[in-house]
Amino acid sequence: MGTGGTLVGLYEGLADAGCAPVAVLAKPITFKGEIECCSFSCKIPGVVDSVSTIFRHGRLPRLATIEVEDHDALATARELGRLGYPVGPSSGLNFEAALEISRKLGKDSVVVTVFPDRMERYFTTDLFLPYR
Repeated sequence: MGTGGTLVGLYEGLADAGCAPVAVLAKPITFKGEIECCSFSCKIPGVVDSVSTIFRHGRLPRLATIEVEDHDALATARELGRLGYPVGPSSGLNFEAALEISRKLGKDSVVVTVFPDRMERYFTTDLFLPYR
């Protein structure tokens, strides 16, 4: 998650449509609460929760958190790329969290996620480490 705008917008839109959504914040598990150049971790860029307005204003009454290991997020982003989705590590993080919450909720659940980044921004990062 970044600033929380997309998460809040999706939540409010689904709630307005009569659904009972639960917002799930995907966060790299390596994040220890210190701001490192506006990033959760050195491998997955993002905006930390203390900076996001959704935490200060309580805009999401039903908010859960799923923590994902950096290496799992990167592996998922690589797999999505092989499947034709040219995404970056934040998208891998979101998709991995969506898979985990889907397993917890069961087969009749509906889980929605967003791919917020593009692969080409990460050619010089660990996302492409296996190819260097």
